[in-house]
Amino acid sequence: MIDILPRTDPFSSGLPTMECVVCKSATKVIKEDTYACTSCSHIYRDYKGDSIKFHEKAYRNKDNKQFHRVSGEINPDGSINNRFHEARKTIVSNRVQKIKQFLSKDDVVLDVGAGAGTFAVALKDYVASIDCLEVAESLTKECKRLGFETYENDFLIENIEKEYDSIVCFHVLEHIKDIESFVGKILRKVKKYVIIEVPTTRCFFGSTGKIRRLHSPNDGSYDGHCHYFTKESLVLLFEKHFKIISVQNGVQAPAILLIGEKR
Repeated sequence: MIDILPRTDPFSSGLPTMECVVCKSATKVIKEDTYACTSCSHIYRDYKGDSIKFHEKAYRNKDNKQFHRVSGEINPDGSINNRFHEARKTIVSNRVQKIKQFLSKDDVVLDVGAGAGTFAVALKDYVASIDCLEVAESLTKECKRLGFETYENDFLIENIEKEYDSIVCFHVLEHIKDIESFVGKILRKVKKYVIIEVPTTRCFFGSTGKIRRLHSPNDGSYDGHCHYFTKESLVLLFEKHFKIISVQNGVQAPAILLIGEKR
């Protein structure tokens, strides 16, 4: 469980700040409710609402244009059509190419934050089976329609009885306030590999030319991200429990892809 302790910011005029949620070092206030670690540079955004509900009800709402990659990918009734999958085809194909060497035909895999099952479809021929976990109703319905066993609750509260050879999690961890509990549950449910991709504010391995701009999390322009990781903070979070096999650019740059093997 994360223990965030208020303290005085040594880099400002007495403004309240917090411990870094990853390494517990001092932070500095860089925007309202937004804190950057002075050691590992991790950025924590103190969103006052429920980030999971935001993702489910607001970001994943069919009327939210931020959700769509192409027009017409969501039907009027909120169901997913093939344009949704086609718009993500290149992304999921590139993800498969990056991680397939760590998977085998005997593996049972869990995709946490599976979206509408687009990645699961791309991966299924490389593994024995893949289960999906997603919180948005329209997406879980599509995962089920595609034939995948699908969990419909927040990963932290879902009762998952089985263990998995590998757990994949693309662009989910940044939405989770309690990242230590999230990693702890992955540790309990995985037997071999954790494969994580998170968006970052900039590229840490070469230049992509794209920078994600930070807004205060409670000013009406929130993107659902409680965290922006650096390569240092992502490694620090996982290395206590996993041998870090690879840290590299993610597919949806700027992003980091980390692959860890359970110790």
